[in-house]
Amino acid sequence: MKSLEALIQTIEDIPTDDKLNELLKALPLEHGYHWCGILLFRPLSAMNQEVVSFGEIPHKIKSKMTSNSRLYRYCTNHCRAIAASDVLDISASEHQEYKQILLLPLKGCASNSGCLMIQVNAETQTYLKQIGWYWSILGPYFYDAAQRVSDLKSAVISKRELECIRWASEGKTSWEISLILSITESTVNFHLANCITKTESVNRQQAIAKCLLQGQLLHV
Repeated sequence: MKSLEALIQTIEDIPTDDKLNELLKALPLEHGYHWCGILLFRPLSAMNQEVVSFGEIPHKIKSKMTSNSRLYRYCTNHCRAIAASDVLDISASEHQEYKQILLLPLKGCASNSGCLMIQVNAETQTYLKQIGWYWSILGPYFYDAAQRVSDLKSAVISKRELECIRWASEGKTSWEISLILSITESTVNFHLANCITKTESVNRQQAIAKCLLQGQLLHV
């Protein structure tokens, strides 16, 4: 228990992405794994996500992971640790390798998510579920650390802009929002235009979708 507490404290104290990478490189040596890493997802739309990685994930595996929409859907909708072979579309020749990779979903706000990945050796593959139980305790701490040091930051939208976009998400017109917030209709449109620009959207509907996916409207 003491070693677990110490590891949690180490994760909580991580100040930079370099330090997180160092920790993820050291863990396999301590636990007898081949490698471990983290993928962090930030939704740009319902069909596209930004991805950032930490640790020494082999290039071939990282490429397959980041291009596979099934992985993002699993990490967003599930919490249970699972073998990569049960999630990804892989060939028969790749099955054994991916069967040794543990995927642990990391949960963020709204559709923000990620996964901790660990490749175990053939001898411990039988205990993949039990290994998943242990690392599930540490999952939230790894997610917070990765989110804190990553460059996947949501657009900085002001409180008033969020109030306007939230009411727009409820189907209110600019005129109706102006009455609710006791501001002019032109001011509402100004704030909504800022939301569109800051989220790199083409209209208010897309800005609403992005704010919902990224959990922005939960902070109003």
